[in-house]
Amino acid sequence: MSTGVDYAFFPHPSAPALKTAGARFVLRYISSDPANDANGKNLLPGECKALLGADIRVGVVVEEGA
Repeated sequence: MSTGVDYAFFPHPSAPALKTAGARFVLRYISSDPANDANGKNLLPGECKALLGADIRVGVVVEEGA
């Protein structure tokens, strides 16, 4: 069984911390709301690159409302 993590708002765990904890994948969020870029909810390219670089798979949830 793979271990995964679903997280949204800041503070985010680092890719190395997730790897050490045994995470094999994460679920993250994207939306068109620019406020979510500033509060940590949206997955941004740098975070995605760090996760993939740590051999952690990334699943994306599109969320446009409550």
